[in-house]
Amino acid sequence: MINKALRIMIADPQHHQRLRLEQDFNRQGYYAIAPVSSLDEMLTLLDYGGLGFDLVLVNASLAASERFDLSAYCLEHPRVGQALIYAVPQRQTA
Repeated sequence: MINKALRIMIADPQHHQRLRLEQDFNRQGYYAIAPVSSLDEMLTLLDYGGLGFDLVLVNASLAASERFDLSAYCLEHPRVGQALIYAVPQRQTA
């Protein structure tokens, strides 16, 4: 059975992308969604928010300029249930 009370965070710098993802989840019956547009907003909600998130969707470009290890952060953070980091740039091979 699907749990419609899942708490979902969408972290993406592009407003239209956040909106599209949120609408897709809404159509499936998920309404506990927190859209954020920056790495600072994401970290603040996760570090100081009262409840954690069952699913965190993160655009990798949020942390690219910060040299922040999103993968390690999401794996180790107790308030992140599952994380999906998308739009990860491909590594350059020599």
